[in-house]
Amino acid sequence: MSRLTIDSDYLLKILEKLLKIPSPTGYTDTIVRFVTKELEHLGLEPELTRRGAIRAVR
Repeated sequence: MSRLTIDSDYLLKILEKLLKIPSPTGYTDTIVRFVTKELEHLGLEPELTRRGAIRAVR
């Protein structure tokens, strides 16, 4: 298995965007949509579980 390169600048940018999205308990739809789109942008295939968790595979 090859090592994954971590882009710290990218992670910081995404974290800043996530923290600006209002997401109180029970109202996380906007965050879920944002993360799903970002995972698709990275070439992953996200899917939602019955409980609303995001699972992504390549």
